[in-house]
Amino acid sequence: MIFVISLAIAVCAQSIFLIRSEWRSQPPKATGDGMQYENIAFHLSQGRGYYFNNGDSQWRSLYEQATRTGEGNNYKTHLAAPIRDMPATDRPPLYPTILASTYTLLGRDATAFTLIHWFSGFCLALAAALSACLVAQLARASLVKDKQRSKSQCVVVLVASLLPVVLFLSNRTLQSYTEDFLTEPLALVWMQLVAISLVRSSSMATARSKWMHLLFAAFCWGCLILTRSLFVTWLPALLMLLLALPAESWRRRLQHSLAFLGVVCLVCAPWWARNIFVHERFIPLGTQGPIAMLGGYCEAAWQDGGEWQYEAEKALRAQLDADPDFHSLTSDLAKEAQVYDAARAELVRFVGGHYDDLPRIALARIVTHWNPYYGKSLIWKIAILCGAAMLVRRWWIHRKQPSKGKCYFTAISVLIGMPLISTVMVGCLYSVGGRFLVPCFGILNTLVGLAVLLAMHPNAMADVNVPTEEKNSSSAATQSG
Repeated sequence: MIFVISLAIAVCAQSIFLIRSEWRSQPPKATGDGMQYENIAFHLSQGRGYYFNNGDSQWRSLYEQATRTGEGNNYKTHLAAPIRDMPATDRPPLYPTILASTYTLLGRDATAFTLIHWFSGFCLALAAALSACLVAQLARASLVKDKQRSKSQCVVVLVASLLPVVLFLSNRTLQSYTEDFLTEPLALVWMQLVAISLVRSSSMATARSKWMHLLFAAFCWGCLILTRSLFVTWLPALLMLLLALPAESWRRRLQHSLAFLGVVCLVCAPWWARNIFVHERFIPLGTQGPIAMLGGYCEAAWQDGGEWQYEAEKALRAQLDADPDFHSLTSDLAKEAQVYDAARAELVRFVGGHYDDLPRIALARIVTHWNPYYGKSLIWKIAILCGAAMLVRRWWIHRKQPSKGKCYFTAISVLIGMPLISTVMVGCLYSVGGRFLVPCFGILNTLVGLAVLLAMHPNAMADVNVPTEEKNSSSAATQSG
């Protein structure tokens, strides 16, 4: 019921927002990666395969028309960029495939653009509803079952569950993604599905149900990697998290982790194999990794607190463009592989010369990752900490109870562990003004919902359910006395 109510409210609100938005039937904005995704989708819908060609006259005509009519002056920079004509390996395939499917059904026009924007809005609404469900599940486990106060408890659970929906709908950053062709809304859904599947697996009564939830979480994580390649870097930390989750034995924990990894690799294998085949060398993730990381490991990024800078890639391409050997390469794909190798070598050189500064820059990235620290954002972060504290307290109270103790420990591991993994990864890679935190917003809003539960119903932190063993020992002592 909570899911249906939350989804209905979120979908209605997103619909109103998009109806009022001037971008609801427009192509992607000139900022961000939307035009690259749209270019790949265009060629995919034309039957040319997973391809990128910014010199295609049919693809360019849409943006040239927008530039002439004054609706997209910023497109001039993209239209003037050097022409690249090659199979695309630097962008993961799931989101462009969804765009291409829309073009195939409706054509590449305003109707298709409207449906794509609505799809992004629906992803946000779905993530909000999933967050509400998770709050409701944990809230019911935290409150005392009291028939005399059942109505008031239902109200408390409802309010705490609907708060994540309100936070989603009132967040301007999240709403801006529905006006562009970006992967964050879809990544947010996959992340929330992984979180709720892992948390619910701990409360399943049968081993088969636990395995089904775990394998579904693994499938969603594979889809998350196919949406944003960055999340492949989370796998080592995520596998360690799975090893820490409650299970019958260490052997079973190891089985869970290996099964999770196996399903993720199975989902991603076709994409990775395709990239290896295209490049005729072992580059399963494509060419994006070192080229993108160069923006976080350059002098400009060091001076800006580790923030990603495009100028590093631009300077490297200009340097290679002045090399006659680079021009002698026969295809743009070979040139892109050369850029990949040069970026990787530059990364090794730069890190070797600045390893003393790595901790300082990592800390600066983390600070930026969680910006800002004032106003509503500060209140939001304090509420997150309160929600995390509530989970830890509930686990401590019920740590000796097999069922509830496992449930709370799993919730702690997932809802606190994943934002921590995100923070560590940003410290190791680079920051983009907090953009990498967006897929965790559903998890963070869940913690805020739990904080509101604490504020409205303080006994959610009290020791309301004494473990059975303690009750028995207490009654035995009374009888002997």
